[in-house]
Amino acid sequence: TKPEERDGRSPDKPAGPGEQRGSKRAVTPIVSGYGLSGDRQRLQIDGGVNAIVENGGSCTFTVYWSGGQVSRQTSASAGPSSTNCRMAEIPLSELPSGTDMSIKVAYSSGVYAGESTNGPSFRKEGLR
Repeated sequence: TKPEERDGRSPDKPAGPGEQRGSKRAVTPIVSGYGLSGDRQRLQIDGGVNAIVENGGSCTFTVYWSGGQVSRQTSASAGPSSTNCRMAEIPLSELPSGTDMSIKVAYSSGVYAGESTNGPSFRKEGLR
């Protein structure tokens, strides 16, 4: 069987209204910026979802590296033309030195859900 037939849907047949019930609409949030806090003790990460405007969702920022990860969940609020995540802060003491790390953000609300596809990568030593 072709992989797309396993879940009962084929790509040339749109999902009917009954199939959408209970599943969230897909969005792709983005990591819009990151850097050091003013006291140089914490990594600060910003992000959001460009395609939608709503209150009540949540964002989960995750920093990944080989062999580990650390996450922070923040609330989201509607902006003029997008949904903005509250800034996440992760103490530098929780991040490894001398290794490449990357950042992803996941967004979830009553209606939408999704994860960023390509987050920025960095090293702790290179932050400013």
